[in-house]
Amino acid sequence: MQEGPFGPIAAVEFVDMFRRVLQPCILKITYPSAINKFGDTFRWILTQREGARCQLFQEKNPPDIGSVSVSPTTEPGIVLRLKEGFGAGAQLARLLDGSGFRIVVSHKMPTPSPDNLIWIDIGPGSPWK
Repeated sequence: MQEGPFGPIAAVEFVDMFRRVLQPCILKITYPSAINKFGDTFRWILTQREGARCQLFQEKNPPDIGSVSVSPTTEPGIVLRLKEGFGAGAQLARLLDGSGFRIVVSHKMPTPSPDNLIWIDIGPGSPWK
């Protein structure tokens, strides 16, 4: 049996939190191609019907005049990006930190972004502490 990058308990905790606290959930996940398995697994856990049921963010193309773009991180670990005042942001950061991830919270978001957008921005290298 092949194991993925998440243990089953961590996966259940992520799904449970997103279902209880973060609905409706709009999610953006970015990651470098070198960590496809990790990033793809994270996306699958959070977007599948059996998972957290988050919708993937569909960005406008081209961006509106006056919009601000934010580039994905180039540092190892995970940058949890969400708007300031997002109610469950601190709770989500604690869950990721407690699961062993290097986590940084940022309120720098592209504009315009929905208020309930959660951007999980995975950098190169290991996301683990």
